[in-house]
Amino acid sequence: MVAGLACLAPTLGIPSPAGFLVSRLAVPLTLVAFASYRLALAPLPSSIVYHVDDIMQMFYLSIFSVPLISLVTGFTCFGFSGSRSPAPASLAALSWLCGQLPLGASVVVGCARGIDQAARLAFPGAQVFYASSFGSGRSSFAARSVACVQAVAASSGLWVAFPSTPCPVGLLPSARSSQAFSGKGSGTWASLAFAVGSGVSCLVFLPSGMVAPPAWGLLPLGDGWFHFSPATVQGSLF
Repeated sequence: MVAGLACLAPTLGIPSPAGFLVSRLAVPLTLVAFASYRLALAPLPSSIVYHVDDIMQMFYLSIFSVPLISLVTGFTCFGFSGSRSPAPASLAALSWLCGQLPLGASVVVGCARGIDQAARLAFPGAQVFYASSFGSGRSSFAARSVACVQAVAASSGLWVAFPSTPCPVGLLPSARSSQAFSGKGSGTWASLAFAVGSGVSCLVFLPSGMVAPPAWGLLPLGDGWFHFSPATVQGSLF
């Protein structure tokens, strides 16, 4: 087991993950080995050196993620959205999540770099929405994102978002795309506002230090993950 953990050192960017995890996480070595096995199924991008806090977060997630996995396996269509400059923890969370999607699931994603690009690489057969198909200028990016959300909604799918900045002040969920995409500076949060407002089930990962906006109906699942379920939210949200 220790040898298996040691082989992860180049990927995780730390010299001795076995000793570090045993001393800092204080969990049985068998659980640590299981966590390393989960990460091996969905390797982290090797070009990034991960901070120890990111590693701890992902190992905790790998060990204590049964409710999250149960949630994900209940869907057959997934839409991905996120920052063009995601935090390392967000890329690691995306990598882990990709390994949990059911076989044969359909994936919808945009054409941007960052999270979009990582999702496209993970799912070469994904349906990609290109901004160029919706004209030119900034409005084309909003139209592309609206189309992505609508495609997921049509399949009763799960919208998955990886923002890297806090929710813009004043932005609230809305089924009206003109209100969700009102020029507040974050396409990821605007897409999520439109998805939540449209009654689409959503899964959101927030890096350490970020908090979920109030009145959005985002329920914490632990380890940075939040879930919006239209079935459990009062109509006053909309």
